[in-house]
Amino acid sequence: MDLLQYDLVSVVGTRKPSSTSLLATNLLPEFLSKSRNLGIVSGVAMGIDRAVMLAALESNVPTIGVMGTGIEKEYPYQNRDLYQKIKTSPNGLLITEMRIGEVIGKWSFPRRNRIITGISRLLVMMEAPLKSGAMSSVAHALEQGREIMVFDDPSLLYNDGGRKLLEDGATRLTLTDLQSTSEAFFHISELIPTNFRDMPSLFSSLSQLENEGLFQNVGGGYYRKFATETQRHGGSL
Repeated sequence: MDLLQYDLVSVVGTRKPSSTSLLATNLLPEFLSKSRNLGIVSGVAMGIDRAVMLAALESNVPTIGVMGTGIEKEYPYQNRDLYQKIKTSPNGLLITEMRIGEVIGKWSFPRRNRIITGISRLLVMMEAPLKSGAMSSVAHALEQGREIMVFDDPSLLYNDGGRKLLEDGATRLTLTDLQSTSEAFFHISELIPTNFRDMPSLFSSLSQLENEGLFQNVGGGYYRKFATETQRHGGSL
């Protein structure tokens, strides 16, 4: 319960995220906790919820899951491993207002969202279509006077909800913001040569750099470039 004393940031998004938003979500907990002792709050759903909670637990960032069911129902069942990690972590907490055995309905999860945003000082939307359930969290956050930050990238095809929030004045978060000083991310479109006959040479070079451990394909056309030998091998020299 002591985790509720942290400054908390709620992270929400679509259950079917793109590879780019998943990459950004995996980087988010470390980025948010760099300068302050922050905790992550989410809804234990698939997609963005699952990704950010696993990344937070991996980085030892306080992680709070708000359930839309009674504490005995680990829903969805695909997240049973995530529930177990939260239960066994000293940095994990599960909370719910639903009683054990209480019948749940479609209303349970939008109602849960007001708790996710209510205990947080900031809401981060990672990716959401206009009709995404995550947009209900935004409505609660606005009513509660919370700051809203939205991740966006040109490669996201289903972020109409997020882009609408940006048009309305939300703070923009980009992949560049999430980069560390020891690694960088770039999109393959940045390397496309003017002469398309050079394309085979480009892909051959990328493949060689991947084999050498200098680049990593992280999906969505994005690559991670390691700037140091330490980052490349994941340890110290």
